[in-house]
Amino acid sequence: MEIIGPVIVAGITTGALYALATLGLPLPLAVLAAAAVGGVIGALIFMLVAYPLSRRSPETFETTIMIATFGVALTLENTELAPQIRTVA
Repeated sequence: MEIIGPVIVAGITTGALYALATLGLPLPLAVLAAAAVGGVIGALIFMLVAYPLSRRSPETFETTIMIATFGVALTLENTELAPQIRTVA
């Protein structure tokens, strides 16, 4: 179960890299910015979700963290962080 955190951070970092490269940043700067954004988001998820749950129930830690991170992933996936771009037909 130790792989869930790095997988989520890798996914967020990859998405951030594509977003920053699309905005016109040079690729090396976009890679650094995406890594920084992914690391900060991963640390926030750990501090706000995983760490409190690990202190509450050490016996069911792996299952609890898996379900909690799945919930965080669903929330992030369904949250609009930027306004929608609408095309005029």
